[in-house]
Amino acid sequence: MKITKYLSIIALSALALWSCEKDYNSQFEGFEEKTQITDVRKNVEYQLADADYKSIAENSQNKALAEAEGAEERLARLTNNKYFESEQDAIDWVPAFLANSNTWRSWSPGSTMQVSVNVAKEVPEALLAMREMKSYELAEEDYEDVTGSADSWYLTADTEKNIAAALSADDYEEGDYVAVAYQYFEGAGGDAPTNPEEREFTDVLGKAKLNEEVDVCGWITAIHSNGMVLTDKGGSILLYKIGDAENYSLGDVVTVKGKVEAFNTGFQIQENGLASIKKSKKTVEVKYPRPTTLDAAFMEQVRTREADTYEIFVKVTDATVIKSDKNYNFNFDDNSNDGVGGFYGVTDELKAKLDEKDGQKVSFYGYLNSVSKSSNVPKYIQVIVTHFETEPEFEAESVAAAAVAPMAVTRAASPVTKYAVCKYDGSAFELVSDVAVVQPADYASMGQNNSFANGSEATLLPKYLSRTYPYADAEDVISVAYIAGDSWTADRYAFDGSIWSKVGTIDTIAVPFMKESKTAWRHYPVLLLEFTTQGTKEASFVAFCQYCANWIYDNVDYKLGAPERDNAGVIVSNTAITVGGGRPEGNFFVSNYGNNEWYAGTYAFYGELNWDSSKAMNSFKNAAAVMKEKAEAGTPLDVDLGVDYQTVLSSNLKGADLVKAMQQNSIRVFEAVLSHMYPETSSSDYGSCVINIWNYYNKEEEGTKKGVYTYTFTIDGPGEFKYVKDSFGFVE
Repeated sequence: MKITKYLSIIALSALALWSCEKDYNSQFEGFEEKTQITDVRKNVEYQLADADYKSIAENSQNKALAEAEGAEERLARLTNNKYFESEQDAIDWVPAFLANSNTWRSWSPGSTMQVSVNVAKEVPEALLAMREMKSYELAEEDYEDVTGSADSWYLTADTEKNIAAALSADDYEEGDYVAVAYQYFEGAGGDAPTNPEEREFTDVLGKAKLNEEVDVCGWITAIHSNGMVLTDKGGSILLYKIGDAENYSLGDVVTVKGKVEAFNTGFQIQENGLASIKKSKKTVEVKYPRPTTLDAAFMEQVRTREADTYEIFVKVTDATVIKSDKNYNFNFDDNSNDGVGGFYGVTDELKAKLDEKDGQKVSFYGYLNSVSKSSNVPKYIQVIVTHFETEPEFEAESVAAAAVAPMAVTRAASPVTKYAVCKYDGSAFELVSDVAVVQPADYASMGQNNSFANGSEATLLPKYLSRTYPYADAEDVISVAYIAGDSWTADRYAFDGSIWSKVGTIDTIAVPFMKESKTAWRHYPVLLLEFTTQGTKEASFVAFCQYCANWIYDNVDYKLGAPERDNAGVIVSNTAITVGGGRPEGNFFVSNYGNNEWYAGTYAFYGELNWDSSKAMNSFKNAAAVMKEKAEAGTPLDVDLGVDYQTVLSSNLKGADLVKAMQQNSIRVFEAVLSHMYPETSSSDYGSCVINIWNYYNKEEEGTKKGVYTYTFTIDGPGEFKYVKDSFGFVE
């Protein structure tokens, strides 16, 4: 059983149709006698939209209330936060919003609403600050501040603990956090990594095989709209969507770590396979290898190739420019095969030139990259242009890649990028040691590209924490700093002894309100008892049904002649009612399980309602027989069976009559049980009480369906629960 002052979101959908249909209620005597009140709406569901939070924040009545309570800033934050910082704020400020809206202005007093609102859980200030933290990458001069050495450009296990020394307090306030990126070298045997500013060019490209991880130091020899071309002493490769052309120039020296992949028979390093790219301050004069002539015959060889190949520097002469839609192609007069040349990664500068030359013959140089397909057939031989109608400066000897050859690469030791989190205490920064910081290597191991994308952290962070903290104790809680998309953020996770789960920061709850006059709304809390778990013998429902069993025994069975029960008092189990160790004779509605379910359907053994008329028949007939006997003897019994006892004993009794009786009886019993359970509860505590109960018995011709039934009660005084007419019904 769930008891809550506010209806849960799950409960809202179940309560949308509290009032049952007239044809259904017509089964009950007097239920069809309704008093129509002008436009009274009951339990209408509404969820605040983003714009509603702004309306609430700008409401003049709320501003006055917030000013009186010193809550102006909290109210103003609603516009951007789109959540309340406490449940009480929602209770205080939503009524003015409801009263000010034309949507509900015409409703009559007595109308009720369930307003779903976002409410912040109590979030540690440190976590909130980490969600706003900035990022900083150590500059060349910072390493000297941390290590004390002018020659150092990386940190080690001995020096990274001093990283806070590199941070300036400028633009930071007390309590601010910053995520620091730095180069870290594990080292072994005293080896030192090679500084990328001094590193020699590698001879890796042209030799590394498909899916091989490479560490290349080379230079940029072409820039195109989809990235760049990287060249080292072994050859050239396409960097696909890696690097921003605005930040790179021809001749820039770069170090790239990543995986060699292939697309349309052309080798490339893609964004997803990139581990790191670092640009040196050094540049080189760009010269190109002696080109291979790309003519119609060679184009056909390339079109039909099957092996993946590195970039080939080519020369194209007397090719006709063909512009179609957004594509720029070229071809030769004698090209009768199925191959067509394509200009790949065309920059704006090259587009302007090609537009002028559309349909004309041109000559150019560039890198033959790949062969794209048309209708799944290789057709377009893609070339990245480096020189259009001009000639490049050539190397004395070609360094163009030839055939792909096996290679065993011996790499020099090199540092890796790491992250740390520091906090400013008002006077200086300090390294934070009690926060888990997801590292670049962690992202890679989880298949991410140095950050979590598209909410993937929700499934990956629990796995990361399990691996990082294999010996965590149950109830451990830790803050985790990580990159989501392009920004740093943080969350808290708790360990239950088995799995890590995110500690939520926002709850969505339904707060009930009632229109108390033509112009005013007020908070209208609901005491909700939910017994909707199917057949699990939920302890709270078992106890509730036992209260029902006791009341029925005292007010029905005992009056009919059952012996006084010996287990009076607070009952917390569904033990059968016994006298002297055995079942008492003539206990009428009591089942073998002591539930008394055949009077009102309260079936504690399975945790369900049960309105099975065939099983209830004997109990009602036995009770009716006693009542008839007493009436004929002139001593009628003050017992309400929910149906006339003469009808029970007649041949006209139908199963639907007993179902109707048990349903009416459940209302009578619940009123009494609620008074027993909540003797001090009054209207100042709750506006009403709602009970939702699962009914498993399905025989619709007798007036019952399988599903949840609901009841509503007013609270007139301390412990005084009164059924709301026509509120009983089946929840569709």
